[in-house]
Amino acid sequence: MMPGLKSAPRLLIHLILLFTTFLSNSPLSAQPSSEELKGLQNQIDGLKETQETILRELQEIKGLLQGSSGTVSSHASQFDRQRRCQIF
Repeated sequence: MMPGLKSAPRLLIHLILLFTTFLSNSPLSAQPSSEELKGLQNQIDGLKETQETILRELQEIKGLLQGSSGTVSSHASQFDRQRRCQIF
């Protein structure tokens, strides 16, 4: 047998133990605590409320712009009518 081959099984066992120890302490295998989940849910709920508020405000702005554009066009048509009357 070649020198060092007797220690190969021990080395393999040590590497396997080291690898499994590393994986068991890995954050990928850790589950979030219930407090962390509650915190995340609270953040999600807050974001949803903010999004709803932004959408409501956007609808109000659209309504105001549509209303004001209607007012502007009615003023423009009144101006056009007055101008035509002056021409004739």
